[in-house]
Amino acid sequence: MSIICAIFRTECMKTFVAVTILKTADLNERAEIIHRWIEMAIDTKTAMGNLYGFSGIMLGLCMPEVQRLTNTWHTVRQKYTDSAFKFESKLRSTLKAMNECTNPQAPNTSIPHMLPFILLFERDLDDDVYLNQKHGSSVLQWENTAADYGLQMLFTHLQEARAIMENLTLYRRNAEHILSDSCIIDDLTLDMFRCEFHLKFLFGSKGATARSEERHAKFQHVITTLSDNCELPPGVS
Repeated sequence: MSIICAIFRTECMKTFVAVTILKTADLNERAEIIHRWIEMAIDTKTAMGNLYGFSGIMLGLCMPEVQRLTNTWHTVRQKYTDSAFKFESKLRSTLKAMNECTNPQAPNTSIPHMLPFILLFERDLDDDVYLNQKHGSSVLQWENTAADYGLQMLFTHLQEARAIMENLTLYRRNAEHILSDSCIIDDLTLDMFRCEFHLKFLFGSKGATARSEERHAKFQHVITTLSDNCELPPGVS
């Protein structure tokens, strides 16, 4: 899996999670879908050891367009109290710790949390200029809260990348244990995990050939509209 594909698949997973929630008009159904995604995030991380998939689901649940649904989350807390508690007290803090390399890696990890240093590899000087002009900040995503402009965090992520490379055998063994020989996956199912399928599924055949920036800008507008349809912004009647 290439670096670009790894980033794209996470983006697709995040978008898919958000859309499954926001396209549902009924309040109770939206709450149930959020509950199901929380359960899936827990199973993906705990039972499967798949931190890459866990981060994609969590990023979808943490999108501002989903988080702003006050009535929906209130219903989740009322009807699915345990899930709401785990999400707010454990899962969000776990994702933050993973992004900051302060979360101990479980021994059953099959796919590690690769996104932070993958995104680092994709940054270039154009990003630096853009971010400095727009935000008046340094190049890294965490530099705004670090006294050293994120240099220690950068070093920590590079160390983590090295550790991941050294543990590839362990990840493979854990994955083989989870996906035993009795688990037969046909070619049609495998196609669902390919970037080409994600492109056409989310953006259609025509959108799949458009520039990435154009695709995501239009889809972001759709997500914002869906969110507003679920619950109107404050002050709008």
